Amino acid sequence: MIRTLLLVLLPLAGAAQNTMSMADRERPPFTLKIVPLELLPAFQQTIAVRTDIPLASRWGLELGAGYIMTSWGQARFRDETYQGVKLRAGLKYYYKRGIYKDSYLNLAFKYNDAHNEHYVNTSRQGGQYTEWLLQGRQVTTWGAGLRIGKQIYFGRNNRWVFDRFLGFGIRQDTFTDENLPADAVLIAENRLFNFRRAQGAYTMFDFMLGFSLGWIIGEGK
Repeated sequence: MIRTLLLVLLPLAGAAQNTMSMADRERPPFTLKIVPLELLPAFQQTIAVRTDIPLASRWGLELGAGYIMTSWGQARFRDETYQGVKLRAGLKYYYKRGIYKDSYLNLAFKYNDAHNEHYVNTSRQGGQYTEWLLQGRQVTTWGAGLRIGKQIYFGRNNRWVFDRFLGFGIRQDTFTDENLPADAVLIAENRLFNFRRAQGAYTMFDFMLGFSLGWIIGEGK
């Protein structure tokens, strides 16, 4: 784990070593990227793409969208589902420019909207019997943070881009449960690992570490 973290962070520490002139590329390139690590987290597995849109010599937009396919933590059994969308937007400032790499700061924003169908254990008819029922839950996330990153260009004619970043921010997760039958009363689950939070809003620190891999569209001029 520590070795992987160092491999991700070392290129960020070397930003000052970029000696290429900004004249090598008038603007940062227009890119289309995929985000492989979005497929791995236990909470949400997502197919995600992002694009960089140059605005000026040192400024650009990063826009992204993803489809949440499932969640290993929240949809473990048959008929349980966890699906939704992820949207991303960021304003990038490129403080180091070059033909082979661009280093940047990114004021990034996130929005997630997912629907979860999850089995809950209930007591019915005043405790006469228990029953497992599928309960719907809406999960909404708003967040913002500051990221530092580096885009490295490689391959034939430097058409490929490898974008790695580290960031910190804050986010708010809101969980809204749909109504169960009027006579159903939830029975508390006694499990060692329970990823399901009580209904409500939670504000927390957000840590961002990852990379994306993509292709340069056009000449980035």
